[in-house]
Amino acid sequence: MVNKGKFEDVEFMVLSILYTDVAPLGAGTIRELLEERGVALGEATVGRILKRLDSQRFVERVGFQGRRISEEGRKRYGELSLRSVRNKSAEAFIDALKGEGGQHLHDVLVARRALESEAAALAARNATLAQIEEMRAILQEMDLLLSSGRSMAATDREFHKKIARASGNKVLEYALDVIRQNGEDSNLVEFIRCSAGSAIGRDHKEIFKAIEKREEERSRLLMTAHLNNILEDLNRFEEDQRGRTMNAG
Repeated sequence: MVNKGKFEDVEFMVLSILYTDVAPLGAGTIRELLEERGVALGEATVGRILKRLDSQRFVERVGFQGRRISEEGRKRYGELSLRSVRNKSAEAFIDALKGEGGQHLHDVLVARRALESEAAALAARNATLAQIEEMRAILQEMDLLLSSGRSMAATDREFHKKIARASGNKVLEYALDVIRQNGEDSNLVEFIRCSAGSAIGRDHKEIFKAIEKREEERSRLLMTAHLNNILEDLNRFEEDQRGRTMNAG
């Protein structure tokens, strides 16, 4: 019997399997795929989980072929996926704030503000049409991830890297790669912005429009504002955490 407290985790995994597989799947196949992911359950238990998902209209039966995910199930998967991402981001953020981690992240963002503002201005001047199309594709992918409730951290990394590359300044590009440690701060930034209730991705679209229109100074100012927004969200988050600690004491 699946523990009630762990049901959401198993539900997420079952929906994840059905989300990525177009063909209907039976309880036996799902049991095998769960086992590959390290979850050992009997076929009867998997059957009961599927019946529960049936009752919630998250899956639908396809004759004797098995079940496939429903539209409601896709929405539920998006919710659970976002929750999983936020939990992982929260853990990473807490680890980052230990010791001097919080100050380190602040310093990284300040350094990024100086360098990426210049990179954005140079990208507006030097980006090729192919590079602009690559940025556009990344933003489209970002929209798809956000609409399905998934993390857009990977697209954040790629978008900023594309701008640095489009600047045409190899030294600047390399410096940013070193400072960002290959973009490992993206999950933390996403968590901070979500916690602050900020609109994720909006800044990126405005920066892209300015670069596409070859507006150098506007691109610089928008990138500066973008990094300032993140710094403000970080400061608010840290103040909120300090307030909670004081109230708890």
